[in-house]
Amino acid sequence: MCGIFGLVINKNAGYESAFIKKSLMTLARLSESRGKDSSGLVIRDEATKEFQVYKGDVYLNYLLKNKQVKHNIDYALKAYQNHTEGPRQSFTAMGHSRL
Repeated sequence: MCGIFGLVINKNAGYESAFIKKSLMTLARLSESRGKDSSGLVIRDEATKEFQVYKGDVYLNYLLKNKQVKHNIDYALKAYQNHTEGPRQSFTAMGHSRL
């Protein structure tokens, strides 16, 4: 069995970035029980219109502890929350765990 999860947050939704990060981590943790053979995560960079893709034959929890993954999650959350340095961006992240 596999687990699929994701969040798409409109730039005007008004959620705090801490709430979004906690929600993403909760969804990932719950999804991990659906499969532990491999995992993947995609984060959308709204400014460049590109997707950052991370995947591997590892538990999802291990993937989320990767330095680059953590950096890009925080970067996307900062772009969502911080509208003083430019236009606020939407937040989009999707992931899976596979058995």
